[in-house]
Amino acid sequence: MNSPCAAAAAIHKELYYTERMLVMIERLGGSASLPEKMQAQLDGTTQSYSRLLDEPVTSLEAFTSRAQTVRFRLNKIYTAQ
Repeated sequence: MNSPCAAAAAIHKELYYTERMLVMIERLGGSASLPEKMQAQLDGTTQSYSRLLDEPVTSLEAFTSRAQTVRFRLNKIYTAQ
C-alpha cells in the first residue's frame, strides 16, 4: 500500500503482520491440531482481533499496541504447535 499518510501505512503494516500470523497457524493445521486450552486461546485472540478491526482507530499508538498484543498471543499459539 502506497499511502501518503504515514499513519495509514503503519496501520496497514500492523494488519498485514497479524494476518500473516493467522495464515501461518492455519497452514500448520489450524485449530484441528490444537489442544483444547490452546484452541480456547486462539478463539479468544481471534475475537480480540475481530473487535480491533471493528473499532474506529482514534489513536495510532493504541491501535499498534493492541495489534502487537494480538500478534504476541498468536505467536505463542504458533510456537506451541
